[in-house]
Amino acid sequence: MNFNNIKIGTKLKLGFAITLFFVVVLGAVSYYQSGQIHQQAETMYNHPLKVRRAIGILNADILNILVKMKDLLLIDNENDRSFTLNEIEKRKISAFEQFDFLYITYLGPRSDIDLAKQTFIKWNTTREETIRILNAGKIQEAATRTTEVGVGGKGALATIAAINKIDNFSKSKGDELYANSKQLSIALRNQLVFIVAIILLLIIIINYILLRSIRKPLTELADATKKFHEGNFEVRSNYNSKNEFGELSESFNNLAESIQTKINLDEKVVSLSGLMMSKYEAKEFFQETINQLASYTGSQMAAVYLLSDDKKMFTYFQSIGMDKNAKKSFAADSFEGEFGLAISSRKIQHIKNISEDTRFVFHTVSGKFIPHEIITIPIISDEEIIAFISLSSIHIYNNQSLQLIESIYSTLSARVNGIIAYHKMRLFSDKLEQQNNELEAQKTELSSQSAELIEQNTELEMQKKQLNEASRLKTNFLSNMSHELRTPLNSVIALSGVLSRRLTKQIPDEEYSYLEVIERNGKNLLALINDILDISRIESGKEEVEITKFNINNQIAEVVSMINPQAKQKKIELIQTNYDTEIFVTTDAHKISHIVQNIIGNAVKFTETGKVEIKAEKKDKNIVITVTDTGIGIAEENLTHIFDEFRQADGSTSRKFGGTGLGLAIAK
Repeated sequence: MNFNNIKIGTKLKLGFAITLFFVVVLGAVSYYQSGQIHQQAETMYNHPLKVRRAIGILNADILNILVKMKDLLLIDNENDRSFTLNEIEKRKISAFEQFDFLYITYLGPRSDIDLAKQTFIKWNTTREETIRILNAGKIQEAATRTTEVGVGGKGALATIAAINKIDNFSKSKGDELYANSKQLSIALRNQLVFIVAIILLLIIIINYILLRSIRKPLTELADATKKFHEGNFEVRSNYNSKNEFGELSESFNNLAESIQTKINLDEKVVSLSGLMMSKYEAKEFFQETINQLASYTGSQMAAVYLLSDDKKMFTYFQSIGMDKNAKKSFAADSFEGEFGLAISSRKIQHIKNISEDTRFVFHTVSGKFIPHEIITIPIISDEEIIAFISLSSIHIYNNQSLQLIESIYSTLSARVNGIIAYHKMRLFSDKLEQQNNELEAQKTELSSQSAELIEQNTELEMQKKQLNEASRLKTNFLSNMSHELRTPLNSVIALSGVLSRRLTKQIPDEEYSYLEVIERNGKNLLALINDILDISRIESGKEEVEITKFNINNQIAEVVSMINPQAKQKKIELIQTNYDTEIFVTTDAHKISHIVQNIIGNAVKFTETGKVEIKAEKKDKNIVITVTDTGIGIAEENLTHIFDEFRQADGSTSRKFGGTGLGLAIAK
């Protein structure tokens, strides 16, 4: 496993673990050495010290017994003798205890202790024999036995000599243990120094390796960052590992790459924007723009299509690298092919995996090539696509090329709009200049025609005055004639009515019917004269208007009630709907009644079966009165003449239904 790929945290933990291990090892060694020293001290304590202490007690017990034995020779009192014997017994017991202790702690030959003990037992037997002799009264013999040359004295000296042998061995053993202890101390100290040195060296090496594994990538990253800050945007970190510094190095490289890409992108955007702003002629603008755009995006082909004036086709305008067979126009409402999705979505389209039937095929000396990817850029003005820029490449477009198109899109759209507008303005200006030249020529011609028109206008003005005068005379004539005719006609109608009432059943029915004909024709003639008089009065401008506020439905109801008998006579329905709705209007009530009467009367007159329906309603700020009937209707070609004076659909209509054709003219 590569050490550089290990995570920094893992390295630090590993270093700490190793250091901790060394500390544990050092502690274990120290513990072991302390144990050895303690064992050595315990050995020295258990043998030389305790053995010599036991030997001292043992010697003291022997000497004490010797002294007590001499005291027995001098004691007369039985109590004192018993006390002394008791003390001798205690010392004997203590001596045997010391021998037992020596068996446990003595490091020399066991025979030394056996010899000393046997000597002590032998001396103790001799001592007891001396006490028996003393008790027998043989004081002198007992005293002789306790002297140095006596049996008791020699036994005591032999015991002390045997004990001294043990003591001498203990002394030499203590010196040996002390010497060994010094050697052990020196060895342990040297061992500890060596282990500590080794541990320190290993810790230094480990720390060096850790610091180097941290310092090296930090130094490299710091150098790369400094150079990048100083403007060297090509610099990258070469440190490569799978730990945190490797990730940091990769992040730095990605950031540097992103910043460099952004800077390069901005430079290209500025360059392309400057190029677009410097061109005004359409052909030169599109030629330079698509050339630069193709260069920056790595495209092998670029083309421009503009919307035709009739907005039905996108026509080829300019291209780079396109095969001549591909320079074709296409319908603006077509959603097929490379432009279909761009037309429907109105967004930049990036098309991949191009099929072989694409229109964008270009030829090289090596043969025919089909693009691998196509980018279609729609140019929109007032929510309408006015142009397309298409880029094609035999390679895959990288992200930088796509970002460039996204960044320049707004500027490109605005500039193309301006260029197209400028192009149209130039065409319009040229056309306008041509028209101005034509108008200048026409102006000269019109000047001559103007003089003629002035002369004709003078003649027309005179003719107008003559026509107005003729119209006034006609109106006056009709008005006077109507007045002159109405007086005798009223007399005829009145007299025919009187005769009709007085001659009822007094003359034959045939002759009586003549009176009805006279009265009916007189009334018809009077209605005609009244209509003519109304027309004359309206045309002469003498019609007066009286303004009042009233409910239009009430006014219609009065007209309906007046005409309803005529409808019943013809057996048709005369219906007013919405009559209970209050719709107020401010105008001349009499004129409204006259208009409504004429229209409803016409509907009733020309309806033989069915119904006539009248409805008034308010729509926004207007009041609409609708009259619907099931009558004969009006042919479409006669609709333009319904308001003409003395005009009906045809002669047969007037003969069948009667009337003068003035009702709608008066209403209008």
